[in-house]
Amino acid sequence: MRESSSDDLIMFRKAENYIDEAQLAQSSIDDSVICNYGIDYLDNVTLGIHPSELVLIGAKSGVGKTSLTERIAIYNAEKGKKVAFFRLEGHKNEFGEKALYNLAVKEYLSAGGHEKIGYEEFRMNKAPLLSKHVDNAAKILKTCMETLFLYDKNKYRLTVENIKDHILMCAGKVDLIIVDHIGFIDMLIGGYENENRGETAIMQAFSEAVEQYNIPVIMVSHIRKSIGKKGSLIPEADEFMGSSNKYKLSYTAIMLSPFYPQYDEKNLLYATCFRIVKSRAGLSTQRVGMKVFDVRRQDYLPGYIVYRIDWKAEDSLVLLERKINYDWFETEGIWKYRLYDQGRTDL
Repeated sequence: MRESSSDDLIMFRKAENYIDEAQLAQSSIDDSVICNYGIDYLDNVTLGIHPSELVLIGAKSGVGKTSLTERIAIYNAEKGKKVAFFRLEGHKNEFGEKALYNLAVKEYLSAGGHEKIGYEEFRMNKAPLLSKHVDNAAKILKTCMETLFLYDKNKYRLTVENIKDHILMCAGKVDLIIVDHIGFIDMLIGGYENENRGETAIMQAFSEAVEQYNIPVIMVSHIRKSIGKKGSLIPEADEFMGSSNKYKLSYTAIMLSPFYPQYDEKNLLYATCFRIVKSRAGLSTQRVGMKVFDVRRQDYLPGYIVYRIDWKAEDSLVLLERKINYDWFETEGIWKYRLYDQGRTDL
């Protein structure tokens, strides 16, 4: 064996030091530091969001990326977690309007209402049926959002160059950072005219922050319009828009995709697939959790179905587990409840 002293390896540390640090970090994990997705399938599979986790969420436009990040932000704030939300897309009032609308709709339906009231009607102040529920919704939201902080994008600008300064500002003060989405971070300031290089620099900056400050970060990205291997409805990890380094630098990557074969237009119940396409924790990437989004309630229905992707059978889904009280009827093209749900007997 070669004779040497530890001074000869000044760029290395003894492995035993990492063992001690890992043991200390692992023993300090409990529910007080774990954030969640607020989506039963994801929380049951992942057991939550680890404090040193960089999560990348991808979907096509209009599938519900922003709605999902808003749900995650509000859910964790309700649990008392401090959340820094870089909501970079949309008008400054959009978050508040949507939060008021979603809760007012739920209150309206809980009070026995049955009409479908669209967000645009509410936004244009043409939804009188929701009017009496708005004040109460505002009170509830302000109470549960005391620990949720939205980035003031009208006053400040998030760029590749100042990302680390922004993260440093959050260090030790928040339990979760959400960025919606990566495409709205200014890449020109900092000299990244090449989008792929800019996105790689952004992911590297957040990856370093997760490791240095132990703050979990959720990033959002578009995926290519033509998704899915050979026309598949279930997208793959390499279909994130732009640089492949985005998902490679993440700890966990999750894809959302609409499952059009089970879209119930009559009852406005739309099947959505959640697939973990990358996991450094060793979670299966060949499983899909299907949930049903209720447009009238503006929320996912409780429960889910778990499938395994069978690429050999032309991308078919093999049923593994069922945790829902409703079934899809192919011939009628509708979802039907096995049990009545919150008084809805019209399905």
